[in-house]
Amino acid sequence: MDSTTAQGWITNQKSLTKVLREGLTPPPSYEVYYTPTQEVKAFVRGSRHLLLKHLLEYLRDSGFLGRCLSLDDEVVKEWTTHPATYPTELKNKLVFLWGSTAYLYNISSVACLYWSDEEQAVRMERRYLDGLLPGDSLTVLSPQV
Repeated sequence: MDSTTAQGWITNQKSLTKVLREGLTPPPSYEVYYTPTQEVKAFVRGSRHLLLKHLLEYLRDSGFLGRCLSLDDEVVKEWTTHPATYPTELKNKLVFLWGSTAYLYNISSVACLYWSDEEQAVRMERRYLDGLLPGDSLTVLSPQV
């Protein structure tokens, strides 16, 4: 095989490897979303001035609410039943599942996930919508298709 043929073969193999790698990489199962208010550094460092009910209104008005994950989503069920699948980037955050809001006894709440280092497990709690949004929190969305 001459050098031109060999060089062409190598180029084709690199292209084939790239196509196979991209084809075998699973699509993301979630997308992290920070509101414009959360992206302000002072807010993230602990200046807590956004009520959860206002964030819910923002998500609804901006069209993001329909993409918010819930306790019924398969990826969330996978995280809670198989903690090893819980993404590292979410472990030090309070993850709001805005697709799982509830209204009970005149009180509105939203489901949240958090990682328990002690138990090495994903835990769920509910936060009242009249409360403040913690600076170490985020919202997860279904990936945009």
